[in-house]
Amino acid sequence: MKLEKNVPLAPYTTMRIGGNADVFFHVETLADLAFASKYIREKKLAFFVLGGGSNVLIRDEGFHGAVIHPRLKGIKVKQLGSFRFKVEAAAGERWDDLVAYTVGQGFYGLENLSLIPGSVGAAPVQNIGAYGVELKETLESVEIFDMNDGKIKVLSNEECKFGYRDSIFKKPKGKYYIITKITLELASKGNIYIGYRDLMLRFKDVYSSKLTPKDIREAVIDIRQKKLPDPTKIGTAGSFFKNPIVTKLQFQKLKMRFPALPSFAAAGGKVKLPLAWILDKICGLGDYREGNVGLYLHQPLNVVQYGDATAIDVLRFAERVAQIIEEKTSIKPQREVRMVE
Repeated sequence: MKLEKNVPLAPYTTMRIGGNADVFFHVETLADLAFASKYIREKKLAFFVLGGGSNVLIRDEGFHGAVIHPRLKGIKVKQLGSFRFKVEAAAGERWDDLVAYTVGQGFYGLENLSLIPGSVGAAPVQNIGAYGVELKETLESVEIFDMNDGKIKVLSNEECKFGYRDSIFKKPKGKYYIITKITLELASKGNIYIGYRDLMLRFKDVYSSKLTPKDIREAVIDIRQKKLPDPTKIGTAGSFFKNPIVTKLQFQKLKMRFPALPSFAAAGGKVKLPLAWILDKICGLGDYREGNVGLYLHQPLNVVQYGDATAIDVLRFAERVAQIIEEKTSIKPQREVRMVE
């Protein structure tokens, strides 16, 4: 167990912004987690869990409490049947390393989620998704450490209450659940999903039955690298806002005003709209920038900072962007990035 005090948090986030944490725990074992939990309870500290730091914005004043940084490692595979496999992955593994591993084993299920930054433990929190696939489709269960009583528990897929970029881990109750590992159910035979526009265009002349998870992974990586900012080179927290989900009536009204507006079916008979398209085509913000903060040219859903920006700079910029979206479309966008304060 490594406990540090007054630790700068910016280097632990892909946005590379934020002040110091009063206490910082490097958690490598469940025993470390139990120790951190006991320390936090005894000192009556606020706390939060910081994984790969790809979906958070730390305030400039830092965090007055304890940060738990899971570094639990390990990937295990168990065969369930002729073509079915159970894959367990510890929270501290890099998400894309897990995807690469499963694709290397010839397993179907995670290939569309390639190159998403962050850790395995953070994936269920967001119910990460990309190119028409969400984590909840292959996730069987999540093992957690309950900070309330210090016990290890297992939540089923249903108990995780997954939604669009949402889960129980974002609710007040879930704040006390620290993910230690996830269990997935994958298969060595399956169907490739290329219904997402970029993949349809890439493979328009290829029968999907001829494609493998490796083909999809390579295509997704290529598409993402061309479209999205590289967090090793520029500060970004990924998609800053969620794609809005609206009623059919709201969509019809917008479609009358903007006939080219794309759309996707969403749960409950609602409609999901691509906010990047709205930002670019309706709001004219494709390359919008104020000082050291801007929207990434090739994917305006990503807010980036070009150096020396503060959390306040990013928040003010995002608020201005949200205001413009609402003025143009009456849609009030929701943040995907979590503000730690």
